[in-house]
Amino acid sequence: MKTSNTFQKFNILIILIIFIFIIINLLYWISFTQYSWKGERGDLSRIGYIYIDKYPICSTQLNSDKSVVDFSDYLNNPSSVDIIIFGDSFSQAYGINSYQNHIINNTNYSIVNIKPYKAYNSFDTFTIFYNSGLIDEIKPKYVIIEQVERVCEYTFLEPKNIALNETREEILKQYSDREIQFPISINSLPGSQLNRVTINNDSPNNSQSSNTKISSILFNLTQTGLSFPPYINFIKNKTNDRNNPQIDVILGENLNYFENFFSYAIFQHSVDKKVYKFRLSKPMFSSVTDDKTLLVYCEDIDNLNKSGETGIVNLNTYLNFMSQKLKERNIKLYFMPVVNKYNLHYNFIENNPYPPSNFFEKLRKTDKDYTFIDTKEILINHVDNGEIDLWSVGDTHWIWPSPEYVADSINFTQT
Repeated sequence: MKTSNTFQKFNILIILIIFIFIIINLLYWISFTQYSWKGERGDLSRIGYIYIDKYPICSTQLNSDKSVVDFSDYLNNPSSVDIIIFGDSFSQAYGINSYQNHIINNTNYSIVNIKPYKAYNSFDTFTIFYNSGLIDEIKPKYVIIEQVERVCEYTFLEPKNIALNETREEILKQYSDREIQFPISINSLPGSQLNRVTINNDSPNNSQSSNTKISSILFNLTQTGLSFPPYINFIKNKTNDRNNPQIDVILGENLNYFENFFSYAIFQHSVDKKVYKFRLSKPMFSSVTDDKTLLVYCEDIDNLNKSGETGIVNLNTYLNFMSQKLKERNIKLYFMPVVNKYNLHYNFIENNPYPPSNFFEKLRKTDKDYTFIDTKEILINHVDNGEIDLWSVGDTHWIWPSPEYVADSINFTQT
């Protein structure tokens, strides 16, 4: 009898320990981890397992009734176009965070935005459209090629294939068939060859595939009659529903959060080296706990000065050549590389073991037959003057007023 009572007490103790363990994890999830997992505080917060206490929301409104038109919508209702834009995720923002809408507000021009074709970057998408004859059909006054800085140089390690082509029919079919959702996730950030603009919740970045053992254990626990909050759907098959997480996801994400906490403290980057974390010498963000924290995407660091002078030469040669081709059609070419978050805040990083980026400095020295929109020069003065929240603290993308500053600096002149 004594043995039986001891066994019952032991079982109760085990169940109590498990219950306390789960309660602690739920409280930690509710207070911290869920915000990064859901992506509510930015893409870097999500893939880097970092809690951001505040995500700036701008209440400023645009005055113009017009807005940028996606190419897929343009196909359904063709009209005269002043500007065509080929860009990555920085060109896919809407409302106040869209530099295109600020251009419209300043000029009243009509703008068609062309998202990356298949898995191509902005340069290749432009080349394909040019060679297909679609630009001749649309007849814009201006073409803007936008691409984030970290992609520009290494994309031109070799000279561009200016004969890249697809049939007009295949291009139109691609833009008519697909549905693209925004805002952009980290999975669609510009990469070496990955500029496909998609949301993929099945990505390994979500770190949900390694917790099947936990799921099995917890499933067995349900047979004992233990009950959990109804929104924790751990009995059903695995789901990627970010509003209805399973218990194994919660435990796994909390574990990832702790692992990355120590990785940042020791190495200044996440466990998988996708996010780097730096300390700034002065506040750059309005976050209470992270006003001096700079989070950057790994390619900002990995691609620093990767191509030497070769990439700049090839890039400039390509842009000059395409500018001449467009001039023959009375179209003016603008090139807008978006400065990396790391590059813009470099002068204020403390104990930084990595070199500066010199992309913009090298490109300024070249002879250009196109208009260069120098986003670093436009924004660096605002940073130096102490203006905060030019970028989101937990995201790879700029936020208002950065896109407005850039749009206000663009002077559209006829060829």
